[in-house]
Order: sequence, then structure tokens, then C-alpha cells
Amino acid sequence: MTPVSEEHPVSERVSWAEAARITIEVKDGHPWLVIEPDVWIWPTRARKIAVKFLDERRGDRYNNTFNALLDAWIQILLGTAGRNQTVTLTTFTNGSELENPSFAIGTRTAFAWQARA
Repeated sequence: MTPVSEEHPVSERVSWAEAARITIEVKDGHPWLVIEPDVWIWPTRARKIAVKFLDERRGDRYNNTFNALLDAWIQILLGTAGRNQTVTLTTFTNGSELENPSFAIGTRTAFAWQARA
């Protein structure tokens, strides 16, 4: 439960869910769709009191675990688990290119495996 304060006089139940933070970044002149697996906390003000929970929940998200989460979000968002594929997304099912632009998104990730000697 959230703490009661002057700004928030009623305590609320704190909820959480697996989530993905999605941004578009430009690197070396190329746009990248960045998907970062995260944990969503509601209400957002409760994130401050959920630090220990978040640390424990995200504490082992390295290498294979992080990559598996990333693959799952790619499957959910782009509809494919295949690597090095191009997925074309449009807003609507019909219309001209001006009315309904399309976006090609590659499924290749920037996840890096450790080099083996």
C-alpha cells in the first residue's frame, strides 16, 4: 500500500507488471527501435517505496535472462521470434502511402554474446 501524504490522502494498493520501455533513437544517422524490458509499478509514486522489490525482480537480468525477455517482447510487439527478419508495420489496412505510411523494422538485436577464445 502507498503511504498517505498531504498530496495523496488515500492509500492505494501497489501493483506491478512486466513491461517494456520503447523509444526511437538515432545512432550514426540510423533510427533504432529500442526495447528495454522493465517492471511497471502503479501508482507511479510507489516506485520509490518499491526499490527493494525492483532490485530483487530485476537483479538477475543479465545475458541469457535479459536476452530471453528481449526476444519475448520482440515476439509480442512485432509478431515474430525470428532473427534477422524485417517486419513491416502500418497503421491502417488500406490507403495510399501518404494516408497510411509503413515502417520496416528489423528483428536483429544489439544483444552481444561474450567472445570465446
